[in-house]
This record gives sequence, structure tokens and C-alpha cells, in this order.
Amino acid sequence: MNEAMLMQNEHYIISTDKKRHWVDKNNQLVPSSKYTPPNYDESTRMWRPFQLAFILMTLRSIVLDIDDAFVERDVVDLIWFPTGGGKTEAYLGLIALTIINRRKLYKERGGGVASIMRYTLRLLTMQQFQRATLVIMALELLRRWDENQLGLEPISIGLWVGDNSLPNSIEDLLNEFQNLIKGIRNKIPFTNCPWCSSDFRHIGGVVTDRKNNFNFGKAHLFCNNNNCSFTEPNFFTVDSSKGAIPVNLCDETIYQHPPSLLFGTVDKFAQLAHKVDGNNNQKDSRRLFGKGNWENGKPQNGYLPPDLIIQDELHLLLGPLGSAVALFEAAVDQLCTREDGTRPKIISSTATTRNTQLQIAALFGREVKLFPKPGVECDDSFFAFYKRSFNLSENIDSEYIAKRKYVGVLPTGRTQIWMQMRLSAILMTHRV
Repeated sequence: MNEAMLMQNEHYIISTDKKRHWVDKNNQLVPSSKYTPPNYDESTRMWRPFQLAFILMTLRSIVLDIDDAFVERDVVDLIWFPTGGGKTEAYLGLIALTIINRRKLYKERGGGVASIMRYTLRLLTMQQFQRATLVIMALELLRRWDENQLGLEPISIGLWVGDNSLPNSIEDLLNEFQNLIKGIRNKIPFTNCPWCSSDFRHIGGVVTDRKNNFNFGKAHLFCNNNNCSFTEPNFFTVDSSKGAIPVNLCDETIYQHPPSLLFGTVDKFAQLAHKVDGNNNQKDSRRLFGKGNWENGKPQNGYLPPDLIIQDELHLLLGPLGSAVALFEAAVDQLCTREDGTRPKIISSTATTRNTQLQIAALFGREVKLFPKPGVECDDSFFAFYKRSFNLSENIDSEYIAKRKYVGVLPTGRTQIWMQMRLSAILMTHRV
């Protein structure tokens, strides 16, 4: 887990403009320097205290090493931390731990979908998908380096959203890939290789070798940089560490080859009941939960159901949307429950909390544990506190240092529309 998170952190910096800036070359944006693999041994990255505490707190419910840990799976752990504090890294670390633990303990049956991440807005989904992809790429690279530990099945991520955001058929996906290579507008969530920011290689088509159990029917993306780990292997040399970018971007391949991390929006789960076909592996949603009919090369009794569900931005699941999600949640919980009654672990996160006990009970039918707990003072929870400046020489109280300013408007005797129109006009005027 630590190694995977370290690798994704280093490559996140590389893939952004923090180390290599984008420059204009022949009317095309390209990185200012060539990609060189980072030296992980020289990295000084470290966990933040609240991230480490949260992972240690939920460790038992993931590993299930004692009987009491099964009871902890019935509780929703809610991360309550300010925006930008590192909530995403906390549960990405748990996802990595879940995938590794399943594969080491249950071997082949530990494949399939290990974790589900759900968002309410497609824009948020696309943003977080790019960050989660780096973790999965790091895990897949670790698997390639030692297949005896993590198995032969690739560790992958699948983006499961509506047709407006991604193509739902392999034929449409190939067309989008071609548009991506040509630089034409497309639906693919990447413009460059997530690992090294290089261009993509031309698409070779769909894998037609039926003996390739985990890739048959897939359309792969390869990086065009020969130094990248996710480029097409050289035909004349044997290098098992090189291979395709481990992403599933259409419904058909997601059902046929369930990804280790299923990434999607909450509304997509409404289609589960309409996508059941035991005679067609590309249209059977039961396979996401380890059920259904399985071809040769995969466990004949299916995979274990998902062990971890991440529900980010909990505060958005309110009102009618929350009611609709709660209707499907009972079915999802049942599909993710093992034969021995072990339920999936649910972790949620939010930057603003209000009536969370009632909301969690209505959504998931479970109790909730808030982390970190509110401190004795509202501005200090031990893991986070408001930044202050101290002047010890003059012996005066500390002063708060905050870049965020709060402005309140009290439109007494006016309607909401009237207020919005005036405020929007003022903001637009000042922006001009």
C-alpha cells in the first residue's frame, strides 16, 4: 500500500505541470522535457497524521483478522475534514490495501471488483477518476513485477457512467480512441498518458485471442513513450513489466472483465436490473458482484463480491436524490454481501457535516462513526487546526491567518430570485 501510494504521488506531480511545464510546439502542447522515471528511494513523501490514524482505525474491518472486525463492517466510517486536507489519499490508500489483501488471501477468487467508488456529479467523477487511475496503475505495475504475489489477473479500473460521458459499446469506444489519437474532440477522460504525460500510441484494435483470458474483447490504450511502463512491449525483447494502461472505459468490457476498482455515478446503479443476460458476458451486470456465468481461465464459482464501497461528497446526497439512492442501496448491499453474511465496508467523506446520523441511517441503514471527532475547541480537532501567528515578544493573543473570507447577505423583505440577480450582477461587474 505504501509503495503504491508513493508511486502515484510521484507520478501525479509528473503528470501535472509541477515538474514539466507545457510548451507550444508546432501549434501543439507538449511537455518541456523528456520523461525520466522518478527515483522512489529518494522521495520524502509521507502520510499526514489524520490519514494514518484513519487507515489504522479501519484496518481491522478491511483485513478481518478477528471476530470483532466483522461487526465493524456494519458501521459507516465518515471522514470529516476540510477541503484540500487529504481525504482522497486516505481512502485511496484503503482501496489499495483492500485489493492487495483480497488477492493475497483468496488468490483467484480475490480478483474481480474489490472496491466501488461512487460520486453524485459526473464532473467530480472525472476529476477523481484521474487520481484513482494512478493508484491502480501503480498497483498493476507492482503486480507485473511479482505475479506470484498478486496473481495473473490485471489490476484495473473501470469508469462506469452514462453514454453522454463515455461510449457504452466497444465499437463506439474504438471510434473515440481514434478521435483521441487524431486530436479531435472525444469522450476519453485522458488527453495524455496519466503515468508520464506522453502521447498515446495508435490503436491496434480489439484483442481477438481467446486464450488471453483477461484481455479478450478489450481495446487497449498504450503510451507512445518507450521509457514508460505502460507502452506496448517490444516484440524482440521480453519485458513483462510493460503493458497497456489498465483502464476499462465502456460497459461491455467492464461486464466482461470486472475491474478491481469500479468508478461511477450513483445514477448508473439504476441500470443493474436491466442488464442481466446469462448468455452474454458483455451485458451481464451480475458479474460486477462476482456472480453469473464464467468462462475458462476465471474462477468457475465466481469472484468474491466487493469488500469496500466509497461514497464521496456525502452532503450532496440530500433531498430527492438521497431518497432515490437509498432505494437502490438495499439491493447493492445485498449483492455485495458474501455467502457467510459478511457485509461490505462503507466509507464516506464530506467537508461539511449536518445530521449525519439520520442521513446515514436513511441511506445505508447503519450506524456512523465520525472521524476525526470534534475537539474541545471548535478550531482544533488535534489533527487539524486554524493556522495562527504568534507574537511572543509582545505577549498578546495569537491571530488567525486565513485566506478564506466569509461574507453573509441578509436580504430582509426580498425574494431569493431578487437577491441572486443583484449578487450575480455585482460579482460579474467586479470580475470584468
